[in-house]
Amino acid sequence: KEVLLKFTANAFEGNYVTKEVYIGDTIQGDIHFYSFELDFIKAINFHNTYGISSIKTSNNGKYVVSSDFNKYIYCWNADDKSIVSDKLHFHTSRVYGLAWSYDDSMLVSTSLDNIAIVWDMNTFSRINTFPVLDQKLALTCCFYGKDRKIIVGGHNNSPKIIGIDQKVTAPKLN
Repeated sequence: KEVLLKFTANAFEGNYVTKEVYIGDTIQGDIHFYSFELDFIKAINFHNTYGISSIKTSNNGKYVVSSDFNKYIYCWNADDKSIVSDKLHFHTSRVYGLAWSYDDSMLVSTSLDNIAIVWDMNTFSRINTFPVLDQKLALTCCFYGKDRKIIVGGHNNSPKIIGIDQKVTAPKLN
């Protein structure tokens, strides 16, 4: 089955628990909900004033995070579509990378601001922030197994492994 969308889509994500597909509108900031058979369910805007840049479902399927082109990340409940947290704001530019830890207790986000942030998803607070200046635009990220490490990647095609408990020091400026 093919569906012709009446909007430009940038972000797609599936949720095997709710059996839904989430499609982010790059202009209006709406998230369109479809069944796995691609039947339209509804569209919701979680206060996004800019287009959706990324959507990621938690491993247990209970929660979803979505980010927009204006640096905001929202966590919402997959069942009733209510906002769980609107406090995941610290990036200064478009967020592209979102990844849940294996146990869904943490989230990592990367942005065009060349920063990776690890979030505690129980308190919705920052655990650590990492400048990844050598990545030339941090676009993607993931957790490294069950270890407390993340991998970030960017335009230079060189993934970087970062221990999330390490002390971060500001780079020296010339």
